[in-house]
Amino acid sequence: MKTLIASLLCLLLASLTVAAADLNQVVDKALAGERVDGVKVDGHHFHVLPITIVRGKKGIAASGMISHDIRLRPDDQISYKIVIKEGEDTKYDIRIARGGVEQFLPIPDNLKGKTGKLIDGDWEPSCQRIIDIIAAKLELE
Repeated sequence: MKTLIASLLCLLLASLTVAAADLNQVVDKALAGERVDGVKVDGHHFHVLPITIVRGKKGIAASGMISHDIRLRPDDQISYKIVIKEGEDTKYDIRIARGGVEQFLPIPDNLKGKTGKLIDGDWEPSCQRIIDIIAAKLELE
C-alpha cells in the first residue's frame, strides 16, 4: 500500500511540475518501445530510449538508457535498472557515464561530477524524476 501511494504521488507530482513535456506520455512511449527526443525537465534536455521490460513470476525488471543532452560536448549517458518484487521495496541501479567537459580535461576523481554541475547545472534530480515515473508506472501494473 505504501508503494502504491508513493507511485500515485510521483505520477501526480510529474503532471503538476512539467508543462513543456508531459512526462507521463514520454514514459508511456518509452515503455511501448519508442525513443523520445527533446524531453525537457526543469530546464534540462534528455533523450529517453526504449525501455526493456522482463516480467517474471516474482516481479518485474526494467532497464534502459537516458541521454542528458549537452550542447557542443558529448552527452551524459545514464543507464538504469529497476527491479520490483512483490512485498519488497523497489530497487534501483543507476550508472552515469559523464560526457561534458570531463571527456576533454583531466579531472581528479574527487572533482568528477562537480565540474559538470558548475557548467551544466544540477541535472541528476531531473533525470531521477524520469526514472521514478517509470518505476511508478511499472508498480501500478
